[in-house]
Amino acid sequence: VFTPYHITPGGGEKYLLSAVEAMQSMGYFVTIYVRPFNRCSSVADLMQTASFLRVTLDQSKVSLQIWTDDVPRVHVFFVLGNEKHPQVAPIG
Repeated sequence: VFTPYHITPGGGEKYLLSAVEAMQSMGYFVTIYVRPFNRCSSVADLMQTASFLRVTLDQSKVSLQIWTDDVPRVHVFFVLGNEKHPQVAPIG
């Protein structure tokens, strides 16, 4: 999962984290990619935001990584954005 936005309590973040919750319920380990200097900088921050938004995440099935151009190929790629054309190319 990738988001160019800060992961702080809000509607878009609830949508994003709900998608993560759904992927976890399907058995996936989910990596959330953020840009450098995202306000959410650790899994602990992520879990606190999820709790505030009443989204139940399994901490053992999620990681938070900084987005780089060397992101490995993945099974499912989900981008949350608010633009006409995606900011990143698909990698799934």
